[in-house]
Amino acid sequence: MKAKETSPDKKESVRSAPLPITEKTVEPPKAVKSNTAPAAIIQAEPSPDYKLNALLYSAGEHEMNNEYTKALANYKKVLEIDPDNITIINTIAFIYLELDLLQESITYARRALEINGNYTPSLINMGIVYAKSERAHEAEQYFMKALALEPHNRMVLLNLAILNERKSNYDDASAHYAELVRLGELEGLLGLARIYDAQGMIERAVEYYRRAYAHDAADDKTKVKVRQRIMLLINMTGGS
Repeated sequence: MKAKETSPDKKESVRSAPLPITEKTVEPPKAVKSNTAPAAIIQAEPSPDYKLNALLYSAGEHEMNNEYTKALANYKKVLEIDPDNITIINTIAFIYLELDLLQESITYARRALEINGNYTPSLINMGIVYAKSERAHEAEQYFMKALALEPHNRMVLLNLAILNERKSNYDDASAHYAELVRLGELEGLLGLARIYDAQGMIERAVEYYRRAYAHDAADDKTKVKVRQRIMLLINMTGGS
């Protein structure tokens, strides 16, 4: 899961909502009674705020349509106007992460952290980059710093849980998944089910798979996979 900017509890790299564009009307030129020729009418340059809003709107549209190259171009133009906009800097890092361009993502995530070393979305993105680069120790350091800042951040908890699960560090992974369950997250139930499954604790695994199946956030695809796993485990044990 990748992090965008959200409230502390929220997939959390940062997506800035495009700002509305306010159309500015220009009064028509008034007639001038004079013996001299009227002065030339000069078209006023759009204000910086207008340009910024237009770029943000365009970038957001391109991003929503997965037109990442165009989105990046517009977000970078925003930085020409507002070079320390940490939200946009991290959004660029997030997009590069989506494109699996890890070095580019690190460059912008670090730039954001130079502005604010406690900026949680960028800490999460740095952790994800290092996790994808098979550098689990560095990844965990960034995730743990983010967790210290926001103990109930769902994205931090999920990434830490997955990182520990992949290392077969089931105690720590279970603790993070259990916190996600407490927060009402489907991923917590699925994570605990997988861990009990991997440890051969079939009854507990089936219990949590069933809870995941009944969760409001479980879509049809998830339900199919969960049901198949439940049936397989039941058949293996001859239970019901």
